[in-house]
Amino acid sequence: MFFCYTRLARTKFFDAVVSGISVGEAAASIGAARDTGTTWWRQSARMKLNQGRGGGGLMNPPAPDAQWVGRALTAVERGQIQAGIQSGLTQADIARLIGRHRSVVSRELYRNRGPDDSYYGSVAHAQAFSRSRRPKPFKLVANKALCRRIETAMDDGWSPRLIAQMFAIDAAGDKTLTVSHETIYQALYVQTRGNLRADLSQQLSLKRQKRVSRTETRRGGNTPFQDSYKISERPAEVEDRAVPGHWEGDLVRHEALHYRAGVRDLRRRVVAAA
Repeated sequence: MFFCYTRLARTKFFDAVVSGISVGEAAASIGAARDTGTTWWRQSARMKLNQGRGGGGLMNPPAPDAQWVGRALTAVERGQIQAGIQSGLTQADIARLIGRHRSVVSRELYRNRGPDDSYYGSVAHAQAFSRSRRPKPFKLVANKALCRRIETAMDDGWSPRLIAQMFAIDAAGDKTLTVSHETIYQALYVQTRGNLRADLSQQLSLKRQKRVSRTETRRGGNTPFQDSYKISERPAEVEDRAVPGHWEGDLVRHEALHYRAGVRDLRRRVVAAA
């Protein structure tokens, strides 16, 4: 037998789970089976739940709005966004309704829509709170299966950036199967921050033993001028400029040319002086 549940019934189900009720009890409250509720949660939320007897609700429930700081969206505003979407309003109309810029609504939907493209205000509020918690747990400490996938990809010659891009495509919205390239680099260079193999850094193209900041001056790199002479190492006989043919740089100032560096030969000076 096929049962069709209204949007209001599903909303009550998700609100109940976020408030601390188990999936089975929340499903029973709207007349649905536990397996149906589990399927809904997997399709639209995919957030970790408390397991075991007496357990229920989210592992990391959201804090009350009074504890949120800054310009973060409130639970009421997210509920209004949900109502606007279900009513067929555009993002611009929803933004005017809640008194926010439409980019705020667009960003909210991009971040907190479910894997099935649905949006529930209570679930979105819980997801936003989960992302805002600090310090964040390091993904490659507990997720050993993800570590093994990264090791296999790097053994095949994949770079951390390519791994991050391909995993994001394969995950199809499942954040537990994705990883950023920065997380991989941290696990490679700081062995206490992950469960990757210690020798995996040798698979990188540069094979560095430690990270180098992009803003740091890299001395002795792959420059073609590494063995060239410095201006402070010029021979002493050029100091008096007595020999025609020694080159020097002059700064030429002209109203039309402004400032332009010019190179002159001392031979020309000697001829002009004669």
